[in-house]
Amino acid sequence: MSNEKDNAPPPGDKKPSGETASGTKQETDTSKPADKGRPASTKGKAPPKAKASGAAAAKGGQATAEKEKEKEKEKKDKPAGATADKGGAHAGTPPKSSPPAPPPRGGSARGQNAALLVATLAFLLSLGVGGALFYLWQDAEDTRAAQARQLERLSAELEAREEHLSRLEGALDRESGAREDLRERTDARLATVEQGLTRLQDRTTRQERGWQVAEIKHLQRMAAHRLRLMDDPEGARRALQAADELLAELGDPRLMPVREALAGEIQALEDMPRPDIPGVALRLERVVADMRPIPLRGQARVDTAARDVIAGEPVDPEAPWWARAYGEVRSALAEHISIRRHGEPLRMLPDAETELFLRQLLMLRVEAARLAALRTDDAQYQRNLEGAISLLDDYFDSEASASVRERLEGLKAVTLRPEPPDISGSFTRLDELEG
Repeated sequence: MSNEKDNAPPPGDKKPSGETASGTKQETDTSKPADKGRPASTKGKAPPKAKASGAAAAKGGQATAEKEKEKEKEKKDKPAGATADKGGAHAGTPPKSSPPAPPPRGGSARGQNAALLVATLAFLLSLGVGGALFYLWQDAEDTRAAQARQLERLSAELEAREEHLSRLEGALDRESGAREDLRERTDARLATVEQGLTRLQDRTTRQERGWQVAEIKHLQRMAAHRLRLMDDPEGARRALQAADELLAELGDPRLMPVREALAGEIQALEDMPRPDIPGVALRLERVVADMRPIPLRGQARVDTAARDVIAGEPVDPEAPWWARAYGEVRSALAEHISIRRHGEPLRMLPDAETELFLRQLLMLRVEAARLAALRTDDAQYQRNLEGAISLLDDYFDSEASASVRERLEGLKAVTLRPEPPDISGSFTRLDELEG
């Protein structure tokens, strides 16, 4: 009780709740100097979150003050009840008229302390929140300033790059114009070069065509030369075949008549008979070997008659002596005397030298015919064979020389150089078409 009396307010102090309210007002007003203590740049620019936090703190302080008022009223009601109870105990004594006792001041002090504590906490909380918000706002401002500076720097860089890009675009436009001019000049020069190349190609083509046509004509002349002068049908055919291949390379449809003529001439050369010259030479060589034992005309009959006379009739050993003596005398005379009987006119028999000459002449004729065959000299071949046959008929026995004569006649029928076909038609047509 002594503590309560010491802590009780003076009698004149009747509105503890008003003090609490004024204390609350003082608390709420203390937040204003904090706002005034801020930098001038931040006045009126506090973030919305800071204002909301301050309003919430003020409302919390008012609610706490109202609760304290209610508690004080309850405490005031409790002493009055206690006095009534005490008066009932002394019911026999009348109550003394005394001034109303002031309400106890102990509860009011505790309420004020609590309110002050709450207000202090609210103020500190408001300061903390305000400081945090100020720190966040300052950080945001710094960030914004940094971003603004960075934005300015980026803007400057962008402007510089745009200017550089503009310069590059100008240079690119100039380069494009120069390149376009160069392309036009190059196209013009290329067109001029192409025209020159076309003219040169046409001229070269004409010259090349002229060379090819001249080569074809040369091959045709060569074919005619080999066929007529050298009697070489195979060489002529190859030359005409080469000319036809050159015409095929030209591929000119206007020259088709020339190719048709060449095809006919090549076929005629292929169909041309070709004698077996080596076979003819071998057959003539065999004839020379077979004619060596052929006797001369009449020589064979004389020898036969002499043998008959010499042989005579055989001497009979039982014949009389005079018959045997006559046979021996006749045999002795037959060795020196020859008797011929024939119905042809008499002709002197050639001696050994003449016989040798005739045989050599016959063999020379046949050998000359063989050499002419190897040279395909048909005229000499025919002339020598005719001479050999004439020698056989005039000087040699017809029966013994019949086989050799027949073989010579067969060889004489061989044509060494058959009539060549005409291969000048293709040349004439080509000369008409190409001049």
